[in-house]
Amino acid sequence: MKIEDFQVRVVHPEGMGFQIGKHLWVDQCMVLLTIRTDDGAEGIAGCTTYGPGMSVAYALKDIVGPSLLERDPFEREALWQSWFRLMKLYLSPQAIAVADLALWDLAGKVLGQPVHRLLGTYRTTLTAYGSTLTYPEIPEFVEKVAGFVDQGFQAIKLHTYGVPDKDIELCRQVRAAVGDNIALMIDAAGHYEIADALRVGRALEELNYEWMEMPIEDPFMGGYVDLARDLDISVTTGEVTQSTLTEAASALARGAWDIVRVDVCNSGGITGARKTAALAEAYGRRCELHSWGFVITQLANFQAMCAVPNCRYFEMPVPVGIFDYGMEGLKLNSDGTVTIPDRPGLGQVFDMEAMEAATIAKFGRD
Repeated sequence: MKIEDFQVRVVHPEGMGFQIGKHLWVDQCMVLLTIRTDDGAEGIAGCTTYGPGMSVAYALKDIVGPSLLERDPFEREALWQSWFRLMKLYLSPQAIAVADLALWDLAGKVLGQPVHRLLGTYRTTLTAYGSTLTYPEIPEFVEKVAGFVDQGFQAIKLHTYGVPDKDIELCRQVRAAVGDNIALMIDAAGHYEIADALRVGRALEELNYEWMEMPIEDPFMGGYVDLARDLDISVTTGEVTQSTLTEAASALARGAWDIVRVDVCNSGGITGARKTAALAEAYGRRCELHSWGFVITQLANFQAMCAVPNCRYFEMPVPVGIFDYGMEGLKLNSDGTVTIPDRPGLGQVFDMEAMEAATIAKFGRD
């Protein structure tokens, strides 16, 4: 079995700009890669991009895609190692991730198994936390969170304003509205200075919040060391530069992260992310996978979560269904959990007519 063809597609659904903290991330897109073998097997995977995603698409078209041709699709580790070396120089981690995920999807389909079974299943159901947008005013924000809890969520992560005093007040009002039995976290999207992060963190400790995500910019490793040392609340990075294997090794050795964050669509695919998760486990740390984005991102990360014992939650964007364009979405169980679909590969079900309608670019092999 050899890979003989590939296709790259950029999908841009309308109306996918959302407020997160101080940022307005507009034009969220999907970049999809389809690979095909000489005996007709097919794998497809993708990622969510903040912006049109053309740089990822061109990296797949010009570098990663051609490197797959005439290769055995089960040689995932060999291919990943060659890409990882290039990533240190110039190659997009997302392009590597998409290609790696397509290989996993193909393998699962060929073998008739979900990817988590190929990895070694630890669980098939996880507690979901509702991962919010940023609503303009606190009263609306609190009302939305209360509504998500009424839907069955037992955990909520707030994408806060990035304004320390306003964030503290929001967190106080949310805790008062939902009570003490709901797990709460925040993601500050890197907006704080260290002094402000310490002040917010101490307020969150009094309110019994579970973690503070990305209080400062991801690359500021020394700041994370200080925060993790001085705060009792768990401090974790975001998903921007986070958790390639070498970054995670450096952060854990320095005591910078209480919880490791990784996204299989950003950090070198499942092959890369499982190495990072194992490293976190060796340090006695949780590895909470990021799955904010389109269903193609959610399912790929969910497959990995099911095989990572030191992961506690599934990140579910809310309102539920907000990222379901062109794919069958995940559903919240009545007890606040989510169950992985029992389908081969990554478990994806596409509406290809919808995908085609929103396609803004398509590339094949030269």
